[in-house]
Amino acid sequence: MRYCHVSVVAMSRGQTFAGVAAVLALLGGLVWLQAATGDVALERSALGVAGLAQLAPELGLTLQEPQGWGALKASALSLRILPIYDLNLNTEDQPATSRQEQLGQSTLRELDSDVFYSKVIGLKTLVVLPKWRGAVMVTGGAHRDFLIAPSMFNTLLPQLYLQRPILQQITRGFADEQVLINGQTVRVALFQPQTFNRHTLPQRCKEVAGLAEGALLIHCNAVLGKPEMAALSDPDLLNNHGITLAENARFVVAALRALQSPTETRAIYLDTSTEQLLAPEQDKEAQHYRRDTQDMLRFFTWPLSLFWLAGAAVLAVAIWRGAMRFGPVQQVAEDRLEVSKLAAIDAKARLIRLSRNDGRMVAEFTLTRLQNLAQQTFGAGAATGQALGVGQTGLDRLYAKFARQNPKDAAELRACAEVLQSSAGTLHPSELRRILDRFAELLERLTHGPG
Repeated sequence: MRYCHVSVVAMSRGQTFAGVAAVLALLGGLVWLQAATGDVALERSALGVAGLAQLAPELGLTLQEPQGWGALKASALSLRILPIYDLNLNTEDQPATSRQEQLGQSTLRELDSDVFYSKVIGLKTLVVLPKWRGAVMVTGGAHRDFLIAPSMFNTLLPQLYLQRPILQQITRGFADEQVLINGQTVRVALFQPQTFNRHTLPQRCKEVAGLAEGALLIHCNAVLGKPEMAALSDPDLLNNHGITLAENARFVVAALRALQSPTETRAIYLDTSTEQLLAPEQDKEAQHYRRDTQDMLRFFTWPLSLFWLAGAAVLAVAIWRGAMRFGPVQQVAEDRLEVSKLAAIDAKARLIRLSRNDGRMVAEFTLTRLQNLAQQTFGAGAATGQALGVGQTGLDRLYAKFARQNPKDAAELRACAEVLQSSAGTLHPSELRRILDRFAELLERLTHGPG
């Protein structure tokens, strides 16, 4: 069996840092890179594309890499390069936990189907298909047994809007051919080439470049809800393993130029993130629109001014009517309240002194207070009837009202009232004073609340 050793472009530029500060900085950088661009180990392996970013200045390419959400806008970019390392965008595989699982792992980095759709719909995209299993990362070598079988792409290709293209792998080992692309001939070298069957391409797709056995690069127009995109069948043309072989780097440059307009100057986005990090474009009208006082004044122009005039008239009539009916607002002086309290205390004291000779006066006082309160609460005809006789509808309603507020206090108030109205003349003065005070306290609490 044939075995091919791979060459990896150096990824690290800062390997000379020393001390604890360097270790901390490296750890922080790795954490950020893991969140922004996926698996660092994958990007630095033979299957990653970090080498393309390093060679871009030498190749005359302007590449932008992921910089966090919102740092780049789609309008500032001309093309997206999107490497795929997932064979099913609708499922999430469990991470490999053993060396044996890593060797057979076909999904090296997860990508959600919704994220993929948002990427290709927002910017013209070159999709780079997967080819190798995780064994290449583990062993550092490429062997035909490490290839992903073409039949395993049956789920992925429809998810990439490539329903009909059938992938095929050439079994002749190395392919070293001259390929015509974008008006120039380029020598490409591939181990176990992976191509599209050019006889199964859909009508919306056309071959841009290819080998004798099949197409390497196709371009598909937007039609029936499918976005415009391009697809590269063999990732070894631009990954860390293959970009330094033969003239593969020149092929990549020619392919990117073929997918751009001749006068394009915007950068190319090398998208190795599993999230959509490009900021959405704002609507031009909303972006340049500024509000000023003229926007507010529109609410006072005709015919909206009629509503404001009608509202002002209603407010004026309401104020005038309120002033005529109730008069100006009156403030109750605190000294008047104090005088009223003192007068009530003096009247109660005089009543108690008189009650030593006439208990009937206490009974009349109690009944009068209850009747007046019933009249204020339920109307002028509610307080008629004897205190304890038949026909005391108003007082019963008053007691019922108190019972709904506080059953315990209402029952005690009624008991005090009955004692004061029936037995005031026989009580000791101190006991009479205590019951009368308790009656007044309960009545005040039930009428005006605690305090």
